[in-house]
Amino acid sequence: MQKISAVIITFNEERYIEQCIRSLIDVADEIVVVDSLSTDRTPEICRNLGVKFIEQPFLGYKEQKNFALEQATHDYILSLDADEALSTELRNSILKAKNDWKFDGYKCYRLNNYCGQWMFHTSLYPERKLRLFDRRKGKWGGINPHDRFEMEPGSKIGMLNGDLLHWVYDSMEEHISKINHFSTISSQEYFKLGISAGIRKIIFRTAWRFFHSYFIKAGFLEGFMGYVASKNVAILCYLKYSKLRRLIQVEKKAKKSKQTDSRVLVASNNNSYLIAGYKLEDNKQFEPKYFNEDFPTSISVIITTYNQPEWLKKVLWGYQLQSYQNFEIVIADDGSGSETRSVINWFKNNTSLDINHVWHPDEGFMKCTILNKAIIASKGDYLIFTDGDCIPRNDFIEVHTKKAKKGYFLSGGYLKLNKQVSDRIEFNDILARNPFSVSWLLKNAIMFLEKC
Repeated sequence: MQKISAVIITFNEERYIEQCIRSLIDVADEIVVVDSLSTDRTPEICRNLGVKFIEQPFLGYKEQKNFALEQATHDYILSLDADEALSTELRNSILKAKNDWKFDGYKCYRLNNYCGQWMFHTSLYPERKLRLFDRRKGKWGGINPHDRFEMEPGSKIGMLNGDLLHWVYDSMEEHISKINHFSTISSQEYFKLGISAGIRKIIFRTAWRFFHSYFIKAGFLEGFMGYVASKNVAILCYLKYSKLRRLIQVEKKAKKSKQTDSRVLVASNNNSYLIAGYKLEDNKQFEPKYFNEDFPTSISVIITTYNQPEWLKKVLWGYQLQSYQNFEIVIADDGSGSETRSVINWFKNNTSLDINHVWHPDEGFMKCTILNKAIIASKGDYLIFTDGDCIPRNDFIEVHTKKAKKGYFLSGGYLKLNKQVSDRIEFNDILARNPFSVSWLLKNAIMFLEKC
């Protein structure tokens, strides 16, 4: 009899992880859970059930699963997702294979529960999944998030009886949210592989996905939910290629812009820097001349914040490195705690920034009230409003001095970064303008740039 290690990767899976683990107890000789730092009850549930529990920051789907394989004691692996469980028939089939192992790997059918309904038609069934295998015969590969275990050439694959039960989506809202998430990951992976995204491809593949699911795979037999599932499968395809097309366009614009941008940042060995033509040395910043002769001589930047000290710190770094330095900062604080105050005090004492901290007690969401107080406290003739999680490019205020015109409001936009990339941004990145470089963002695995 072969010994089997069951391997599961998790992140905030308290809803289904217990039934997943319990379905494995009589089958697996060891259960390994690799968790991506869950913030719900997942760790507690796993530890109470006596599994081998390992915490590992998320590396990517296939990367995380390969890491999980390395943590297993036995070479014969049963790999499940946290929202899956073995049916009775599949459990019995695995026990038979365990007693008489004939193949290098075994596939099974996966049956999806979609919004409370088991789907025996549409593209959701039957899904053939290789989940029982000898880890020495392959590794996890594929394109994130559609990872798969890839066996070595010549490996023998068998088929197990019974379905792998999968609670794929509990609601349409969850499905729409996951469509957006997974289409972003897929577009990013396709972009790295150099896959094209022409308009004809987007239209044809989107239409084909619906036709295949609803008609060829008989999704119409599932009633209304069959139509909904088939339509959402098509929407996923549409968004995946549309986002890919957008990434390709952004890269082209960035390359064109880079060719015409003559402003260069140079770091020297004597701790002095040249940023957009202005020298910063020994913590002293030299103010440039005015770019707009009619521009008011005093500027107030009003920054709203509430209990986000780490983001505020990065934002203030951005203002510390502005090419135009004749401004004050007024922080409109809607009741933050001591950590925010400590960050502000550090910048007051260690930089040349002119900061006025306007604060009132936390009595619920009162952003407009604190903004009005900040406006009254400001000294500038020209007010710039921004948020405490928006890092300014080093010429942010300089652009205002160029564009400002009496009798007009000046508005701008921003790009949303995911938390993974935002956490990586350090002072040197802001100094080098990395967060504003498309190539750096793509290199650091940002999923999609959403312009607001």
